[in-house]
Amino acid sequence: MVIHQLLKRHILESSKQKISVSLQSFESNIGSLRFFYPSLSFVKISLLILTMSMSQLSYAQYTESVESGTTFENPTTNWVAGDDDSLLVNIGLTFPFGSISSPNNTTQININSNGGISFTTWSAYANTAIPTSPETIIAPYWDDLNPTAGGTIKYDTFGSAGSLRFVIEWNNIPRYGQNSSSCSFQLVLYESGDIRFRYSNTNQQCDGSSATVGIQENTSDYLQHSFNQVINLNQDILYTPTATPPPPPPAAIPLAIGNCDDFERDLSNWTINGIGSGDITEQTASSPTRSLALSENQVDATSIPIETLNNFKEITLWIRRGDDSFSENPESGEDLQIEYLNNTNTWILLEQFPGNGTQGEIFNRTYPMPADAKHSNFRIRLTLLTGSGANYDY
Repeated sequence: MVIHQLLKRHILESSKQKISVSLQSFESNIGSLRFFYPSLSFVKISLLILTMSMSQLSYAQYTESVESGTTFENPTTNWVAGDDDSLLVNIGLTFPFGSISSPNNTTQININSNGGISFTTWSAYANTAIPTSPETIIAPYWDDLNPTAGGTIKYDTFGSAGSLRFVIEWNNIPRYGQNSSSCSFQLVLYESGDIRFRYSNTNQQCDGSSATVGIQENTSDYLQHSFNQVINLNQDILYTPTATPPPPPPAAIPLAIGNCDDFERDLSNWTINGIGSGDITEQTASSPTRSLALSENQVDATSIPIETLNNFKEITLWIRRGDDSFSENPESGEDLQIEYLNNTNTWILLEQFPGNGTQGEIFNRTYPMPADAKHSNFRIRLTLLTGSGANYDY
């Protein structure tokens, strides 16, 4: 199905399928795996019994403070940006991104026309919760913006050695398909490592309700101010690097019968392969705050080896196809496969859930595990067979 670009924002927030899976022993319900997939696939997986992972909502080598709004500066270097565009620029200073004791110094950044910067190429319009990819992003207002419909993006370096600052301004940039919702904000990178977000309150329709605001050095070092939540446009947000980096967050509990991975921490239990992308996101339903999202094109998530030699009886799945506040049905061919690795290193298909079908349809499945599933190298693989090449494209 060819998606008209004017529908791009409407379909951004679709979750397609919600699946819950349980691994059971002969004696009791050992655990459950919950999957959520949109076109591109939201996946929630947990092996539940004795413990649940706690949510790690924010962690960064920065402190965040909210201050009274400061006056906009006037950068003059103009970038004529396309829709969903990215530009590599020299910033005229060395910016230490990270903690004071272990900064990652950079002299170049990529400006994203959709309201942020990265230290790798980044032009994504579909905002997601932080952590996300690429790993290094600073997002004063990550939303689907369209500079081809109006406004300007300008940048410049101000100050003198020791107090230099690099300023980027997105001025009166309309949201995609909504020319009346022009957004104005600035990002300031200071030579000291401080980061400032400034906002204009002249257009209250750009209030953060469809945007991501925050910073991320990597997927375990990040600080999310807001995700699709209203922000105060009369205030600045200031990030200051800490003198001593805090201890790293605990890793996800390794997948095993009796343990759980609910994607509240990281993807250490999984390997992502394919030309699509796999990330943790907050766009889930009937789950804690996060899930795994498989998106954009063919991609699979493969678990670490799981010991299943003893008391492993069956896997049960609960699946719901779309039909909630941010879902639409997948399209034909955009299917989700559930497989396991048997004791001869062969992937065995448990079921393939078709992309097309009745909206809101619920499936309950129980798969007895044969003898070849009981071994020391058991794995689960979730595969999105194809996608349309854009996040949430149906």
